Amino acid sequence: MPARMVDGHRSGEGGRPPGRKEANVIIERVALPGIGVSHTATTGRRQRVGVISHLTGRRDLVVYDPDDPERAAYAIVLDAVEADHLAGLLATAVTVDVNPQGGRPPADVEGRTPATP
Repeated sequence: MPARMVDGHRSGEGGRPPGRKEANVIIERVALPGIGVSHTATTGRRQRVGVISHLTGRRDLVVYDPDDPERAAYAIVLDAVEADHLAGLLATAVTVDVNPQGGRPPADVEGRTPATP
């Protein structure tokens, strides 16, 4: 029986990490004896994506067919280092560069040189 989780918390558990918006994501965890574990997320838009974590450290990133949510449309095989980098990318906060030159495009700023006395 898969463990059902909502937004990273087992169903029925209260609370959410501070600053975290409520999301409509359901995560299922299934043990795969002799292989590892499978985590499958279903988004609020009914899209399904999963990660199969093998005992060897290999990870399979699986995208499921929108017309048949039990069938994998394709999978990407990642080694442990690749999986770690991708996880970091997914967890990274979105940042926007701000131009200190009053919002002018960088090309306008780069063309200038300081005046010499």
